[in-house]
Amino acid sequence: MGRHDHRSPATAHGPAEPRLTSNVPRLQAAPPRREPWNPARAVAVVLAELSMLANFVWLPYQPVWSITLIVIDGFIIWALCAPRREARP
Repeated sequence: MGRHDHRSPATAHGPAEPRLTSNVPRLQAAPPRREPWNPARAVAVVLAELSMLANFVWLPYQPVWSITLIVIDGFIIWALCAPRREARP
Protein backbone atom coordinates (compact mmCIF):
# COMPACT_ATOMS: atom_id res chain seq x y z
CA MET A 1 0.00 0.00 0.00
CA GLY A 2 1.17 3.45 -0.89
CA ARG A 3 1.23 6.42 1.36
CA HIS A 4 -1.73 8.78 0.94
CA ASP A 5 -1.47 12.50 1.39
CA HIS A 6 -4.92 14.01 2.03
CA ARG A 7 -3.80 17.61 1.93
CA SER A 8 -5.05 19.60 -1.03
CA PRO A 9 -3.82 22.95 -2.26
CA ALA A 10 -5.75 26.03 -1.24
CA THR A 11 -6.93 26.57 -4.83
CA ALA A 12 -8.56 23.13 -5.12
CA HIS A 13 -11.76 24.26 -3.39
CA GLY A 14 -12.46 27.12 -5.80
CA PRO A 15 -13.94 25.18 -8.76
CA ALA A 16 -16.02 22.85 -6.56
CA GLU A 17 -17.93 25.49 -4.59
CA PRO A 18 -19.82 27.15 -7.49
CA ARG A 19 -20.81 23.75 -8.85
CA LEU A 20 -22.31 22.69 -5.54
CA THR A 21 -24.13 25.90 -4.72
CA SER A 22 -25.25 27.10 -8.14
CA ASN A 23 -27.85 24.34 -8.59
CA VAL A 24 -29.74 24.93 -5.35
CA PRO A 25 -31.58 28.13 -6.41
CA ARG A 26 -32.44 26.54 -9.76
CA LEU A 27 -34.07 23.60 -8.04
CA GLN A 28 -35.95 25.86 -5.63
CA ALA A 29 -37.43 27.67 -8.62
CA ALA A 30 -38.91 24.42 -9.96
CA PRO A 31 -42.72 24.41 -10.20
CA PRO A 32 -44.32 23.20 -6.96
CA ARG A 33 -46.27 19.98 -6.94
CA ARG A 34 -49.26 19.00 -4.82
CA GLU A 35 -47.54 15.95 -3.38
CA PRO A 36 -45.83 16.06 0.02
CA TRP A 37 -42.59 14.63 -1.39
CA ASN A 38 -41.21 16.87 -4.11
CA PRO A 39 -38.22 15.38 -5.95
CA ALA A 40 -36.81 18.84 -6.70
CA ARG A 41 -36.82 19.64 -2.99
CA ALA A 42 -35.12 16.35 -2.16
CA VAL A 43 -32.34 17.01 -4.67
CA ALA A 44 -31.95 20.59 -3.40
CA VAL A 45 -31.59 19.33 0.17
CA VAL A 46 -28.93 16.82 -0.89
CA LEU A 47 -27.02 19.55 -2.78
CA ALA A 48 -27.22 21.87 0.22
CA GLU A 49 -25.92 19.06 2.45
CA LEU A 50 -23.02 18.47 0.07
CA SER A 51 -22.30 22.18 0.11
CA MET A 52 -22.30 22.14 3.92
CA LEU A 53 -19.90 19.21 3.92
CA ALA A 54 -17.57 20.91 1.43
CA ASN A 55 -17.57 24.09 3.52
CA PHE A 56 -16.90 22.09 6.69
CA VAL A 57 -13.86 20.54 5.05
CA TRP A 58 -12.74 24.00 3.93
CA LEU A 59 -13.18 25.47 7.44
CA PRO A 60 -9.47 25.58 8.40
CA TYR A 61 -8.54 27.55 5.28
CA GLN A 62 -11.29 30.21 5.22
CA PRO A 63 -13.21 30.05 8.51
CA VAL A 64 -15.42 33.14 8.17
CA TRP A 65 -16.58 32.36 4.65
CA SER A 66 -17.10 28.67 5.46
CA ILE A 67 -19.19 29.38 8.57
CA THR A 68 -21.25 31.94 6.63
CA LEU A 69 -22.04 29.44 3.89
CA ILE A 70 -22.76 26.65 6.37
CA VAL A 71 -25.34 28.90 8.07
CA ILE A 72 -26.88 29.87 4.71
CA ASP A 73 -27.06 26.21 3.67
CA GLY A 74 -28.73 25.44 7.00
CA PHE A 75 -31.39 28.05 6.29
CA ILE A 76 -31.88 26.63 2.80
CA ILE A 77 -32.42 23.14 4.21
CA TRP A 78 -34.78 24.50 6.86
CA ALA A 79 -36.80 26.39 4.24
CA LEU A 80 -37.03 23.33 2.02
CA CYS A 81 -38.07 20.98 4.84
CA ALA A 82 -40.45 23.31 6.72
CA PRO A 83 -44.12 22.37 6.53
CA ARG A 84 -46.01 24.32 3.91
CA ARG A 85 -49.44 25.89 4.26
CA GLU A 86 -51.92 25.33 1.48
CA ALA A 87 -52.70 28.39 -0.61
CA ARG A 88 -56.23 29.70 -0.27
CA PRO A 89 -58.22 29.90 -3.52
